[in-house]
Amino acid sequence: MDKWLLKLPKNKKNHESNEGDREVEASSSSCTVVELDNNDIGSEIQPSISAIEVVPVQEPVIGDAIATDDANANSQQMRNEIEVTRKRKINTNTRAQEIEAIDLESDDHGEEAENQVSIVRKKKRFTYKFRDSWLQLDEFKNWLKRSSKVQNNNEFAKCIICNDDILAHKADICRHSLSSKHKKKFSQVAANNKIDNVFGKNTQLDLSTRRAELKLTGFLASNDLPFLLMDTLEPLCKDIFSDSQVAKNISIRRTKATAIMQAGLGEIISRDLFKKFEKPGAFFSIIMDETTDVGSIKQCAFVIIYFCEDKKKVVTRFFDMVEVASGTAKDLYDCLRNTITSKKIPFENLVGFSADTCNVMFGEKNSVFTMLKQDLPQVVCVKCSCHMIHLAASKACLALPRSVEDLVRNLGSHFSRSYHKQQKSMEFQEFFHVKIHKILHPSVTRWLSLQGCVDRVLEQYVPLREYLRETVMSDPSRTTDEMLLTMNNKFTKIYLEFFPTLWDS
Repeated sequence: MDKWLLKLPKNKKNHESNEGDREVEASSSSCTVVELDNNDIGSEIQPSISAIEVVPVQEPVIGDAIATDDANANSQQMRNEIEVTRKRKINTNTRAQEIEAIDLESDDHGEEAENQVSIVRKKKRFTYKFRDSWLQLDEFKNWLKRSSKVQNNNEFAKCIICNDDILAHKADICRHSLSSKHKKKFSQVAANNKIDNVFGKNTQLDLSTRRAELKLTGFLASNDLPFLLMDTLEPLCKDIFSDSQVAKNISIRRTKATAIMQAGLGEIISRDLFKKFEKPGAFFSIIMDETTDVGSIKQCAFVIIYFCEDKKKVVTRFFDMVEVASGTAKDLYDCLRNTITSKKIPFENLVGFSADTCNVMFGEKNSVFTMLKQDLPQVVCVKCSCHMIHLAASKACLALPRSVEDLVRNLGSHFSRSYHKQQKSMEFQEFFHVKIHKILHPSVTRWLSLQGCVDRVLEQYVPLREYLRETVMSDPSRTTDEMLLTMNNKFTKIYLEFFPTLWDS
């Protein structure tokens, strides 16, 4: 065994270990004598202890037991440090050899070898996945679900209460459940009543009450009464049937009655009507009319006529009303066809068609009638009888003097805008012992409205004539003079008497 003097670097550890023995430190001059075998200082260890200066010495100091013991302790510590350094060096060399092997292989494989090096050198990235088992946990199952959001291969969870997306990490989900926003909204939702608790089970009294409300709504609809009447009808029933528990539980006003008719009874009644014509051979006729409302929206109304087997007679029912893009023959025909087929009714069941006599409906070249005949040659088309009567009456009135119709229209305009004139006219009606009635004004758009006006003028003919005489004296005007002159004509009343016979025919 050779003797070697190891000169250690001065550090805090060595300084503390040698602090107890000043004499040894002075004699060795900061050098430590270590006995090492020749095999320990081989080629493997020498690179690892390059920082240690090894100096051979002649002989250690004999007789100094303390120095020898310290040297042996330092020698053992150095052995341990050398062994650790050697193992680290071996691991580093092994890693370098792997990379070097891949580098050598890259000469033959090119890009594939570079990818392998990147795999070796780069750390694999972790992704978060949603776990279905979280939905079974008591703290999550009432508000957590899987979210459709995916970002950088990371899945997300969704809070159905806050409508927020949360990274599919249990710690993040727990952190969200403890947030003040989630707690506040969760408490609000928990305070709401469940649907089962609100409605509960239907008792016989509840069913009887609903049946009564449906019948009251149907009563208004079948008699063309306004839903506003329900505000009076409901408390009236409670007052009349005070001993009835059903009447006490009724709670319906105009708003609820309207909703019941639109979303309840209306759909059921219409569905039952459409179902009658779904099977082949259930024939029917359609009356069609296009109009424009006050909002300048074109609408098309349909009325169906069929033979009711239950009532054993021909029945006329409202079918549908839809909006149309324009009033051309093509659009009206498409509207007619789509309205029937959209209700799953075979178009071949249509055997009769009726409409007004305009060219769009019954023109010879391009009309709804010609298009309908091309698809259904067997269909029977009849022009509207009311429209034809109106045209005939209007044409007949052209043969009468113009002054008679002007008299009826001017009388209506004279009283329509003046309360003072109406009160004065009532005085003349009372004087001649005639029923106190208002003078009517003929409508521009309503058919045959002139008949009611003529009947009213004939009823009030004498009081009106005397009223005009008094008015000409007190407030003369050209219109008043013309009306009085017409009423003084003995043929005027004859012409007015002729009008009812013309319309009745």
